[in-house]
Amino acid sequence: MKNIIFSLIFLCICKLSFAQNNIEHKISKIAVDHLFFLIDTKDTGVLKTLQEAGLTPATKWQTAHAGQGTTGNFFFFLNTYIELLVITDTAEASNNTQNFGHNINNRVRSGHSRLGIGLRQIPFKKDSIPFATQVYKQKWMGRESLYMATANINLQQPLIFLEPPAFANMVVEKISDLDKYAAANPEMKTYRQHAAGMEKLSGIEIYTTDRKKKWGTHLKYLSAFGGITIKEAKTNYTVLVFDAGKQQKQIDLKKEIGLLINY
Repeated sequence: MKNIIFSLIFLCICKLSFAQNNIEHKISKIAVDHLFFLIDTKDTGVLKTLQEAGLTPATKWQTAHAGQGTTGNFFFFLNTYIELLVITDTAEASNNTQNFGHNINNRVRSGHSRLGIGLRQIPFKKDSIPFATQVYKQKWMGRESLYMATANINLQQPLIFLEPPAFANMVVEKISDLDKYAAANPEMKTYRQHAAGMEKLSGIEIYTTDRKKKWGTHLKYLSAFGGITIKEAKTNYTVLVFDAGKQQKQIDLKKEIGLLINY
């Protein structure tokens, strides 16, 4: 999630294909746009851990979400970004429960899934969303809205939503594709270069404590994506794989936010 001004900048300047490098549904071509992890203010050491591991934070693009009680902190890559969504105002987040679909404060409690997945569809077709949704509207979105899966009330499964094209992330084949924008907006390239050498998200492994028979329509839909595997497990956590794990390295944040990054 990011503010409307930031999103519209991406939409207006990006003429590159959104069809390349995607983790997407095999039939509908709805693709993973980005991932986020809900964190409590006491867990903000996660930001430091990622930086120390060699990831470049998009510090100038940090975004407060008015009316939602959260602030987004971003790490960008060539085909996606990771957002650490800090709950900065628990009261505001709680007051947003009906609008959002559930109380996000509950997701940072021990054992629940902190993973959120933003999907994109270009061109956007509201009537073709393959799972039940409710419209989510908030101050920071401007005129836009998100379509939240109604099954998000199950805290053992990821939070999933579909976003409009105005919010779609820029996808590029290689970092040099951003050279044409560097003079006007150097951060667009700088924020996608990491000392750790990570470039593209190549796989997502979702582990859930829910038995398969309890999986919501939204989770079953994700299981048909190329590049996504979903498995039953004793704990809820996520494994993100970058560049097919060619460096054979790992960032372990499983204890903190239920996240392992293999690259």
